[in-house]
Amino acid sequence: MMKKLLLTLISTSILFACSKGKDKDPEPTISIDAQTIELKYDKDHQFALKKGNEDIFASTFTWVSSNEKVGKVDANGKFTARKIGEATVSGTGANGVKVESKVTISPYITIFTEPILEFGATMATIKSKEKRKLLKETTDGLAYEGAAGTQMRGVIYIFDKGKLQSAGILFDNTTATVQASATFIKERYPDRMTQDNQVYILNDERTFGIVLGVNETFGYMGIYLPYPLDGRLSAERAAYSAATTVAFKQLFK
Repeated sequence: MMKKLLLTLISTSILFACSKGKDKDPEPTISIDAQTIELKYDKDHQFALKKGNEDIFASTFTWVSSNEKVGKVDANGKFTARKIGEATVSGTGANGVKVESKVTISPYITIFTEPILEFGATMATIKSKEKRKLLKETTDGLAYEGAAGTQMRGVIYIFDKGKLQSAGILFDNTTATVQASATFIKERYPDRMTQDNQVYILNDERTFGIVLGVNETFGYMGIYLPYPLDGRLSAERAAYSAATTVAFKQLFK
């Protein structure tokens, strides 16, 4: 009799334990408001977190951007875009739980196609890669026609001793083109420097600088110049802009 009662008590305990484990609610998952997001270079996004259906402070997580040249994320989970590109934003909680979002910075302006920026390349190399219509060729320069609908009247390449030294764009002379080209440059090249009263737009890799300006003969122009490793655009290199202007006169006359 006692043996039977003992077995009954054991069975009841096991059933109660199993029932108690089954009834326990699972731990709520933590989720991010956007696993993918698309922004422009001048926008930002505040990431929001939930634990189940409840909001939790994003500041309780540690945030990292995989590409800070594209954009940065602060301690509160706010991502600020910088330029066109992609980055993965990751947030990590104290218990090791991790959330991620793939951020794409897309362009406002896509109508311009930049020159082939391989400084030091031969004329043959540039000709093999340039898809625009060749208008004129000299011993030290190439001139190409601006494609329809691009707001570019022409593209030029200047060579010295057979090597590419500078390149230029001849834009349409309209207010709309000036505004569009300024946005095009900003969303790709955020950095600026001033030297000898000239503003140079620099790429992140510091391999070239861009000068935008108005020439009396040709109007609105953009000139690409190689950037020296010592961190300064020397007078000789700055003079390339003048040389490019002269070359435009030769190639587009």
